[in-house]
Amino acid sequence: MIRHFGVLIPSTNTTVEMEYTRLLPPMLQVHVGRLGKDDTTPFAPSRPDDIAYQARLLGTAQVEVVCLIQTSASLSADEYDATTTRQMTAGAGVPALTSAQAIGHAVRALGASRIVLVSPSSQDVRGRARQYFESRYGVEVVAMEGFGATHSYAIRTMSADQATAALPRIDRPAIEALVMPGRNFPTMGFQERTPENLR
Repeated sequence: MIRHFGVLIPSTNTTVEMEYTRLLPPMLQVHVGRLGKDDTTPFAPSRPDDIAYQARLLGTAQVEVVCLIQTSASLSADEYDATTTRQMTAGAGVPALTSAQAIGHAVRALGASRIVLVSPSSQDVRGRARQYFESRYGVEVVAMEGFGATHSYAIRTMSADQATAALPRIDRPAIEALVMPGRNFPTMGFQERTPENLR
């Protein structure tokens, strides 16, 4: 039996569809809706009208869940996750979550309480991510590393070797999980090369 799920991504994202298509098991089928930005800042949340419209379209594909793949949007306001997931559920008629929520749930499911963040984002965005995960999911971010990307197009040109080089700098005995919220950063194929002590 094939299970269908929907994802909403910023229109500038050129990675999510590629990685899902290559790496999903045969029983999972992804359906994608693309979103415009709410303003001209590089990592602005997607337009609410686009989210509502694309969620409705995904609902017609009879998906079972919808996820917004834009972690930085969840860091923009305290109420963002709640407001946006309600909007997606209203449109698609199925449960919804954000990628930031998915990361938090995954870390909890692993039983991890001390994590490290490696992201192409700026220091400011990484700082907001730390506050988000620590305050909402009760984890401790013991180290962070980033590459200072200023927009999505720059992220997609980054090499996984940059993440590989960063791992020794942030390796700590206390780390229980490695979190890589990369937006447009291709990382799934790189995971097999991650050192065992950081898995």
